[in-house]
Amino acid sequence: MDPEHCEFLAEDEMIQIIPRRNVPVLHLVCGDVGPLEAGIPVKVPLWLAVDLRRKHHCEIVLKVLIQDLWDKREAKLRTSSLKLLSQHSHVHVRLDAVQPLEVSSIRPNLSACKHIGRLVRNLHNVQPD
Repeated sequence: MDPEHCEFLAEDEMIQIIPRRNVPVLHLVCGDVGPLEAGIPVKVPLWLAVDLRRKHHCEIVLKVLIQDLWDKREAKLRTSSLKLLSQHSHVHVRLDAVQPLEVSSIRPNLSACKHIGRLVRNLHNVQPD
């Protein structure tokens, strides 16, 4: 099964969203959806959720499995940041198998690590051996 076929099959998967505004009943080819009330969770097809999210009309509720994956990635990034801080020579950093999503989420952490690294170096320079 190729990725396009998997994506086609997944489009009809029902997922939960939280609408940001009230929308009357949507009459679609696949059936009626709604009414959508702001702040009230409702299940809609994946393709509709993606379209509403793109227009900033809803928030997609992550399933527990996806949330667990997100938490594991965050933990991995935290431990990598701590390992980076423990090194005394910050010549370069190598990030293996990092996805663009992880890079965008770690960017604030890296700048904070850089600042903390400067503070630690200054502390080592000031303290006598």
